[in-house]
Amino acid sequence: LLGTMSPLRRAAVALSLQFYVVAEPSEVCSAVEKGSLQPCDRCLSNEMCPPVGEDDVNASAPAYVCDEYARICLHPDTPTDSGNRRIPSENPGQSCLEDPQDERTWQASCVYKCDEEKAPFQCADRCLNEDYPCRWVDSCMPPSNILTIMLVCMRTTCTDHNSMVARYPKCLTGNGCQKSTGEPIALGEPGGPVKFDTCQEAVNLGVSCADDWPMETLPFHRLCPESCKTDECGMRCRKTEVLTGGKGCHQRLLEGTKNCKELIRDGYDCHCTCTDEYRQFAIEGPFQPYKHDRDGVLWEGMLYTAEVNEFFDLQVLGRMLNQDTDDSGSRIKIIDEGGSCGNDMPTQYVNLDCHQDGYDGSYAQCVDRPSMLTTWAQRWTDLKVTKCGTYDVCHCNANCYAPDIQWICKSSARCFWVRTGKLVIPCDDPTGGIPVGPVFPPSGSQAVEEIVSVQETVEEIVSVQETV
Repeated sequence: LLGTMSPLRRAAVALSLQFYVVAEPSEVCSAVEKGSLQPCDRCLSNEMCPPVGEDDVNASAPAYVCDEYARICLHPDTPTDSGNRRIPSENPGQSCLEDPQDERTWQASCVYKCDEEKAPFQCADRCLNEDYPCRWVDSCMPPSNILTIMLVCMRTTCTDHNSMVARYPKCLTGNGCQKSTGEPIALGEPGGPVKFDTCQEAVNLGVSCADDWPMETLPFHRLCPESCKTDECGMRCRKTEVLTGGKGCHQRLLEGTKNCKELIRDGYDCHCTCTDEYRQFAIEGPFQPYKHDRDGVLWEGMLYTAEVNEFFDLQVLGRMLNQDTDDSGSRIKIIDEGGSCGNDMPTQYVNLDCHQDGYDGSYAQCVDRPSMLTTWAQRWTDLKVTKCGTYDVCHCNANCYAPDIQWICKSSARCFWVRTGKLVIPCDDPTGGIPVGPVFPPSGSQAVEEIVSVQETVEEIVSVQETV
């Protein structure tokens, strides 16, 4: 084939083939090619980092390395500190500095060496920056063979790392906790290092958040973002959590009026701010009411409120929520309290478009799709209920057009329709309010029954008139 091409065309094809061979994807992420990153870029493996410059003939290695503590591409000859950790700010040729206002420049800050280059990244718990490894490299979030709902991607955030502080005694004296002879003063002796159990204890006893701990490459404020009152959590979580009413979960938590569980109950997407709470729920699907057999902890489900005859939004939270936007996507129903999520039609007082289906009309087929959807949250907008009262909110993550077959629900934890919470429409009077009437005309067998009832009533009236 090449023999039939012009010399210019052959050269172009050969050049493209050359680049095709060179452009080899990295093992940990097929979207990132080997050697394609730049110095100081975040990395997951050595093979992602670039080769050293052609003029750097004295380099101890042919390529940059994905540093075991910072998890960024550093020159192999970067100077090290007293703990034999490379100092990113002294990277030859380009200083790798962190910008406090740009979380994308923050390093992994691993307390201990973390050099795993593929799933499951078990050493990630040694790193203070919880973005590592799942939200670390662009086009690789998460890396190969990792799901965002895995525990490595849901490490505890927004809290102090007290256990790590407790491991490292801190010297608070100007002489470096040394005797006049140069001998180190032992832990517990006057003038010696002090051991702290918590970050707050260290702050109360005079440790500065600007200090390095336990060495110059590991600042104290990274260990203790809560006690140091940094905005680390907010900067990280604001970019991934969905806003509700113009505010995010982290912002609401700082207001101090509600805790994590209460904010989740109210429909706030808190998957980054309140990671520990999210671990209590099933690994896939919407959050459902639960009670732990071990400790008796009770979760009553989402609690939505709205005003009668007023439009409102309803946001369902979960893990691994369906991302499909076609007929196979997620659906919701608002049914009368105590009904069957799998088989009941929505209450006639809500503007959700569902109709009865199946050969015997035994299940509801709903068409309203979410207007916003992520793996953590889905939102339905412009809903309206025309009668006050309490309703059950049902959610279907997938396969919503199939009936809930009893034996499937008993043999599997994944039923099609599940109750995720309650919707409360307050009543103005103790009798429960006066129904305004259904939003949609009744459909299916319900409509047939009402039509028959009307026909019977008309026949009775006609019979009375004829008698008169």
